[in-house]
Amino acid sequence: MKLELVLQTKGDGVETIRPDATVGELAKRLTEMKIGALVVSFDGRNVAGIVSERDIVKNIARYGADVLNEQVSTIIRGLGRDRHARRVA
Repeated sequence: MKLELVLQTKGDGVETIRPDATVGELAKRLTEMKIGALVVSFDGRNVAGIVSERDIVKNIARYGADVLNEQVSTIIRGLGRDRHARRVA
């Protein structure tokens, strides 16, 4: 499928979440919007990272349900996971 067709169908908008939102808020938004990932951004224009349902599940499996009360910034792919592991350990 060509990107042009995807954009016509899905639109060109990008959904974001702030890094200081909780992981629980992230899970709720993903569920409500029926999507699998959100771009992490303070201002909706500059990208700090991306976070997905899979990131939530992996972190709950590793650290427990308390992760849902943590900030999204603690589970951002390639950045937060290491920081979170050091803080929890």
